[in-house]
This record gives sequence, structure tokens and C-alpha cells, in this order.
Amino acid sequence: MSHSINFLHRAEEPERHRAHARRRVFRAVLLALCAVGVLWVLSVLFASGVVVSAALDGKDSLERARASAMGLDFDAAASELGEADGHFATAEGGFSILRTMRFLPWVSSQVVAADAMLVSGRDVIEALRSVVSLGGELVRLTGFSEGEIRAMADGTSPAVTFDDLSSDTKRAVLQRLASSSG
Repeated sequence: MSHSINFLHRAEEPERHRAHARRRVFRAVLLALCAVGVLWVLSVLFASGVVVSAALDGKDSLERARASAMGLDFDAAASELGEADGHFATAEGGFSILRTMRFLPWVSSQVVAADAMLVSGRDVIEALRSVVSLGGELVRLTGFSEGEIRAMADGTSPAVTFDDLSSDTKRAVLQRLASSSG
């Protein structure tokens, strides 16, 4: 008995052959959808890790900026604020993937809230940059040393007070304060 290469195709009934073909196509589409779903879940998990890590690094930078500003080291505080802004920008970048979860009922509100928190955090950093810049300029304008400013802040009587400043220096300080409020 001689056989052709496609003898099985001819041995089956055409309707049964079409049913097998439909099942194969259905399985291929289902497998592709599962693969896309798994890749999406993995990318969401990775993006979540990036966002959490960057947000925590940003928080640490903000705490270091606060400590520097309290220590009257305004240049270090400005540098730390720049680092914090960079970390929060990285976290915002990760949200592009996390925003794809908005269709999930319980996750949607959390993603929107966290996204709003990061945006407001970056806005606060911009405001703090202005404050730190102002503080640094005022310290430079007054000419006080760090020790003298600490003594004023602590309430002890320093050797030099604001009254000892020249009227030009006082005018420059007040002009700088007035320009920062507008």
C-alpha cells in the first residue's frame, strides 16, 4: 500500500479536521494571551519594586536634607533635595507601568493615591528648594558665622546680634525677604 505524505489529512473527515484546526488556533491564541499576562504581571512586579525603592531613597534624601538645613549647611541641603527629586522622578517613571492596573477594582484607588503623593512630593521639594536657597542667601547676606546663628537660635546671647548689622545689610536682607514672598 502506497502512502502519500498527507495521508492522515485525507483519512479524517473534513469536519473533524476543521475542528482540530480550530482547537489548535484557539490553544495558540490562549497560550499567547497567557504569555502576555505573565509578562505584564512580571513587569508590574518589577515596576513596583523600582517605585518602592526609589520612593524610599527619596525619603532618605529628604531626611538628610532636613538634617543639613537644621545644621545650617544649605548647600548640602540643596544637593540632597536634588537627589530626592531625582529619586522621586525615577519612582514616577515606574508609575507608567503601574497605571495599567487601573482596571483592577481595589488596586486602582491605591495607584491613583500613590501617584498623587509622588507628584505632591515633587512639588514640596520645589518649595523646599526655594526655602533652602533663601536661607543660604540670608546667611551669606548677614555675614554671621554658623556659631553665631546657632547662638541666636538657641536663645543665648551671642557676641553679635541683628542690631549690630549695618543698615545696608539689613536693607539687603529685608529686600531679599520681600522678593521671595512675591
